[in-house]
Amino acid sequence: MSITALIAVNCSKKGNGVAVDNFDHEAQISKDKDSLVKYFSTHYYNTNNESIGTIGELVEDVAEALPVVNQLALNDNNAVFHVEEINDIEANDTDTNYTMYYLNTQTGTDAKGKGTPTLLDSVYVNYKGMLLNGTVFDSNVDFPVWFSLTKVVQGWSYGFGKFVGGTLVTGSDDDFHYDSPGKGYLFIPSGLGYRNSASGAITANSPLVFKIELHDVNLVDNDLDGVPSKYEYTVESNGKITVVDTDGDGLKEYLDRDDDDDGKFTKTEVVEEYGYDVDGDTDFKYNALGTMIVGDDGGTPKYKDNTK
Repeated sequence: MSITALIAVNCSKKGNGVAVDNFDHEAQISKDKDSLVKYFSTHYYNTNNESIGTIGELVEDVAEALPVVNQLALNDNNAVFHVEEINDIEANDTDTNYTMYYLNTQTGTDAKGKGTPTLLDSVYVNYKGMLLNGTVFDSNVDFPVWFSLTKVVQGWSYGFGKFVGGTLVTGSDDDFHYDSPGKGYLFIPSGLGYRNSASGAITANSPLVFKIELHDVNLVDNDLDGVPSKYEYTVESNGKITVVDTDGDGLKEYLDRDDDDDGKFTKTEVVEEYGYDVDGDTDFKYNALGTMIVGDDGGTPKYKDNTK
């Protein structure tokens, strides 16, 4: 079963505003949370093969001697297990609150300094989708594929914002691969997945588990000014956008090609200050928080300051 097809079905329902039925999504949130908490207390992360196993089950012997794995319940494994509340999210024709859970089992190198993707960016990933009982309903583990986070289930849109990509390694004959990608698991309540729709192996109201590897991130640049849009607006944890208008000319910064209204295109000032390469190789200087671009002297960059 293709996750691409499932995404298209899900988005068409969401996009035209037609609810599947009068299902009580608020009540389902509590049921999903109970199911996931039980799952976390009965499953553990196996560091030998990067899988999730059931506590108490015997693991088959392998040819190579591997260290014994401590079957520590996921919700007790503070080293990799994380919980995050997503408040006031617009989903299922209402504003409500969800809890997202994820494992971050390998921190990506983020060699290009792109940081975490926002809900408007794209990700280059391997993945495997499973139900809580271990049934695999979709898998793409051999070769990465690009997904726009605007066109996937909302659990992916929020979840991938907790990971960074790896390091691109190129070889002969245009061969390439990524070293040290971001790795982990996303645990998605049904309301941020496929809701009360059944499709193939996915039953209605199913919380989902995705094993993911994030190889690369494509940052959207809406106005093609050389500044990724993620640095020209603020995306809150619930997906709502706070726009910025630096020069007060009425144009939102992520749609304004002259952000400081000094008569010089933002892209020109970016090239002057950072040596920006339009092909994507850039020495852009992001601050430690990854929320803005600072000038060469650590102050306001040229494209935001009409006195420079």
